[in-house]
Amino acid sequence: MGAGIVVNVSALQEDRELSILTRHLLIAFERKRVISRETAVVDGKEAVRAVVEGWIEKSKVMAEVYVVKGEGVVYDIVFWSPTEVFAQTVQIFQQFLGTLHFVDEQEGN
Repeated sequence: MGAGIVVNVSALQEDRELSILTRHLLIAFERKRVISRETAVVDGKEAVRAVVEGWIEKSKVMAEVYVVKGEGVVYDIVFWSPTEVFAQTVQIFQQFLGTLHFVDEQEGN
């Protein structure tokens, strides 16, 4: 398994705390160990950032995940790679993260 980035946007059916939304996202990891969890800001929006070690599809990985709440939506932004190359490859993800811009309904398309 190589490294990957996933950005998913889902409608929020009801207002939920970022911590609950983060727990739901981390369900995908088997035998997970949360290394860190903290609040963060992505493009001016409050987020939860977590670094996790675990297993996905029988491969041991590390992941850095961000859960960001927008107007009626939640953004899940996930990077993962094999644990042995995580420290080197996560920098590419962090550069990508710095380029994200969330478009509010008021801004238009």
